[in-house]
Amino acid sequence: MLVLVLFASGYDVFRGLCRVLARQQKNPIKTKISSEMAALIRRIISTAKAPAAIGPYSQAVVVDRTMYSSGQLGMDPASGQLVEGGVQAQTRQALVNMGEILKAAGCGYTNVVKTTVLLADMNDFTSVNDVYKQFFSTNFPARAAYQVAALPRGGLVEIEAIAVLGPLTSTS
Repeated sequence: MLVLVLFASGYDVFRGLCRVLARQQKNPIKTKISSEMAALIRRIISTAKAPAAIGPYSQAVVVDRTMYSSGQLGMDPASGQLVEGGVQAQTRQALVNMGEILKAAGCGYTNVVKTTVLLADMNDFTSVNDVYKQFFSTNFPARAAYQVAALPRGGLVEIEAIAVLGPLTSTS
C-alpha cells in the first residue's frame, strides 16, 4: 500500500510540474524558432526568358535568401524544343536558361552554391565540363553529377541549382 501511495504522489507531482511548465511557456529557443519559422515566405520565380515548366512545378522557388531552381534542359525558350548541336549546345542553353531564372530571382551565377548535373550518358562528362566552366570560372559551386536512365524530351543534360541571394564574400 505504501508503494502505491508513493507512486500516486510521484505521478501527481509530475502532472503538477507539467501544468506549471505549460503555463509558463518560457522556452526562449522554442519561441525564437516559432517566430523565425512564421516569418519565412515562399516566392515563386517565373520568367518568359527561360522555358516554361513542362510539368506541375515552378522554374524556381525562393525561401528566405535561398533560391532552388528546377532542372533546366537545353530547351529554346521561344520554341520549347531542345536545341540542336549535341550535349555542348544543350549544356550551354541549359545554363543560359538558368542565368535568366537567376536574374529573375535577383542574383546571378556567382550566387550559385550548389548544382546537380544529370547526364543521359556519363561519357559526356568532359564535354559538359568544358561548357560549364565558361559560366562558373572561379569559386566553383559544390556539384554532383549523375548518369540517369533518361531525361525529359530526350534531353542529353539537365542542370539544377541552389543559389543564395544577396552579396557573397568568398574565402578559402
